[in-house]
This record gives sequence, C-alpha cells and structure tokens, in this order.
Amino acid sequence: IPNRKVSIYTEGCLIAFMADVLIRRATENRNSLDDVMRILYNDFGKKRRGYSEKDIYRIIEKVAERPMNEFLDQYAYGRTDFRPMLEECLEYLGLKIKESDSVKYTETYLGFKSTEEGDKAIVRAIYPGSIADIAGLMLNDQIIAVNGNRVSNNMDNWCRFYAKEEKTEITLTIFSSFRQKELIIKPGISLGFKNYAVEKAKDLIQHQETSFKLWAGLSVY
Repeated sequence: IPNRKVSIYTEGCLIAFMADVLIRRATENRNSLDDVMRILYNDFGKKRRGYSEKDIYRIIEKVAERPMNEFLDQYAYGRTDFRPMLEECLEYLGLKIKESDSVKYTETYLGFKSTEEGDKAIVRAIYPGSIADIAGLMLNDQIIAVNGNRVSNNMDNWCRFYAKEEKTEITLTIFSSFRQKELIIKPGISLGFKNYAVEKAKDLIQHQETSFKLWAGLSVY
C-alpha cells in the first residue's frame, strides 16, 4: 500500500526498547533485555544452535518473571498504536516525548517531504490525509516550479512565501509518471509531519532517577 509502509528495523528497535523497560519494571531493575541477549548467546550462539520464536518468548518471560505474551502479540504481531506504551515506558525512566513543528513549511503545513536537487524537488514522503495527499501529490513527483517560479533549491521558500496570502493558491508544476502537469494546493489547516525528540522530564522522583541511571549504564551512587 503506497505511503503506508514502515521500517521493520525501526519498529524492532522500539519493541526492543519497550520490552527492556517492561522487564526492568517487572523485576524492579534486577533484569533487562541484556539478560535475554546473554541467554540467547550462551544457549544458542556459542553452541551454534538455531532458535525459534517460541525460544525467544520463553526466555523473555523467564527474564521478566511474568507473562509477556500479551505485549508481544500486540506489538510484535498486532497493529496496536506504539505511542501510549512508548510514553509509559519513557515515563518510567523519567523521560518524555517532545513534539515540534518541522522547520520546513511544506512538511508541517502542506504535508509532504522532499529533497531539493537543484532545479527540482523530489517528493519523498506524503502525510496521509494532508493537503498534499488530498490534492493528489504522489511519491517521486518532481516539482520544478511554484506559481510559475522555477525552483533552484528553494521550493520550500517559494511555498512559504505564497502561503502568507490566505487567498493565494499554490500551483506546483510537476513531472509525474513522465508527464508534466500542474497541481493546485490550497494552504490551510492540515495534517503534517512533526519532529520528535526525547528529553528528560522535570521533577523526577527518586525511582525514576535510579531507573534512568541503571538503564543508561550510569552509576547510581
């Protein structure tokens, strides 16, 4: 499905992070995902043996000292939104997600990402349901002009300039599927891309401070 794919590597990292924190929370920071990896290495890697998904499940639950099937079924195999669980795990460590607008106008307000390559900007991502998505912009479209102005590593600036006038429509001249055409976009309230960062929360309790230091490999003394 176009524009609906995710990276298995990114999702894998997030699942591993959440599993690590859940193990730490369940065992009061005595165990972690590190222990899971050590067991896998000692019991399988060193002995040149393969392992199955059932082996991984079993070892994770052994280290967590509690059932983990619900978590694994929901996040490794299901379609559960990661955000609530991520925030819960970050809170345990005294961290939080910081969300901010992208510095690029087209990403935040029109809903598409692009790479500017001289006399063209190539569309790399489109936010589902955004103004750009509704207007019909497609991945890999090449934007060569904004309201008749040829782009030269300044497509985002031109879009920002014309968007200042509320009644101004933005006409993108694009090459799409080897054909040149014009696409009209009306700036307004839109879904768009955000920037995300993780930062330390304020007013941490002692347990959060200790948990963060243990997770980060810092001295708790």
